[in-house]
Amino acid sequence: EFILFEPLPENSFGPLIEMPIRLTLRGTFHQTLQFFDTLSKFERKILISDIEMTEPKKEKGFYVISTHANITTFRKGASKQ
Repeated sequence: EFILFEPLPENSFGPLIEMPIRLTLRGTFHQTLQFFDTLSKFERKILISDIEMTEPKKEKGFYVISTHANITTFRKGASKQ
């Protein structure tokens, strides 16, 4: 479950634009790893940093955690003519 998906201001690095996003997920540890694994298979490179996970809490027979992370991807900037 997405709790927070917050795009942050973009940063320009020459021909590349960095697109950072602050993210909070809620689910089991296995679900969180599946989400990160899915991101790793995208054609576009995605960096995951500053990962923090809360203590698991038992809910409906499952241990649920909240995961906070920053994810960053890049796109090409506009070419100057």
